[in-house]
Amino acid sequence: MKRLLCLSAVVGLLTVAGGAYGQTGPVNQPPGGPSKSGQVPANNSMMTAERAAELLRQQGHQVNVQTASNGAKTVIATINKDNWRYVVEFEFSVDQKTMNVIAALTAPATKFSSDQLLALMKKSYEMNPPLHFSYRATDQRICLEDPLYNTVNMTDAFFNQVVTNFCQHIRDTHPLWDTSRWPV
Repeated sequence: MKRLLCLSAVVGLLTVAGGAYGQTGPVNQPPGGPSKSGQVPANNSMMTAERAAELLRQQGHQVNVQTASNGAKTVIATINKDNWRYVVEFEFSVDQKTMNVIAALTAPATKFSSDQLLALMKKSYEMNPPLHFSYRATDQRICLEDPLYNTVNMTDAFFNQVVTNFCQHIRDTHPLWDTSRWPV
């Protein structure tokens, strides 16, 4: 009886150990081995600056990747769509786990109409947070910002939807940020 209990324990232990260690072969690889194109599988990792840049290039957009002194990366994309040009910045944190989406909307200016600024503040309050307008002092421009996207497990489809939605917000709010419509 003791042998039978020991044999049952050994079989149980081997079963558990086999499940824990898994099958022989590469670890963290998609079925069939590594990607033959050398690209990161779409749903198997976080959205990085390099991956975002490649997705935008594949759609025919002009893309530039800049690296800050601290290692954080910014993807700057020029998107031409429906007779509009959008220059959108995708700022990635140093660890690339978060991404901010920003577009400088106006020409540099030091003075704005108080009516325009009030209209922008009202619209910021109406938009879904954290989407908002801001003023970037470094280049003296009004910006639209959509910050704090978690890029861990961000799919290509979700990234593309972020881009589409952001461009639509830019277009929809044009009467508010177009300084030619607001005399100083």
